[in-house]
Amino acid sequence: MPAPTLEQSTAVDTFRRGEHLVLQAGAGTGKTTTLAMLAASTTTSGRYIAFNKSIANDAA
Repeated sequence: MPAPTLEQSTAVDTFRRGEHLVLQAGAGTGKTTTLAMLAASTTTSGRYIAFNKSIANDAA
């Protein structure tokens, strides 16, 4: 996994504090990598919402 950007580090810190978090960014900006970082920072389960079948299949 690449070194996190400042924005990704902020997202992980926010997530670890248990605050609400929304990732909104354009295509190819690192949202999936950020989600992987969030998942790696916890041992609890979470929820991933995919808005179409293609994305759901990729996530599976």
